[in-house]
Amino acid sequence: MTDICNLNHSQAAAFVPEYVIYAYKGFDENKVGCNHWKLMGTMRDSKIALESAEALFLARKYDKVEIRKKAFNKKKNMYVSSTFHVFGNERRLSPLLVGGAIGMVTLIVGFLSYFMYNY
Repeated sequence: MTDICNLNHSQAAAFVPEYVIYAYKGFDENKVGCNHWKLMGTMRDSKIALESAEALFLARKYDKVEIRKKAFNKKKNMYVSSTFHVFGNERRLSPLLVGGAIGMVTLIVGFLSYFMYNY
């Protein structure tokens, strides 16, 4: 990884964006700024960063995995970081809950079909 703090302006103009992956364990939206995160890696290719972050999230070791894009803003003459992609903001549904919901819908449709055709 390039040390971006020691670049002069001509080097910064040629700076390629980096994609930094952070993983959060025990993430709590109510504790913004207090969550424990871990730097997982820095990549230059956005596709590889997405694949890596998704694999981390699907391994279920982390509650949230975030990719931040770090680039040099020529107009502001400074480095900026923005959220590129987040895995884990959505709530995970338990398989038991999903199975129960499917079972209930099937049961209701069955009863409605029975009463519509028999009465």
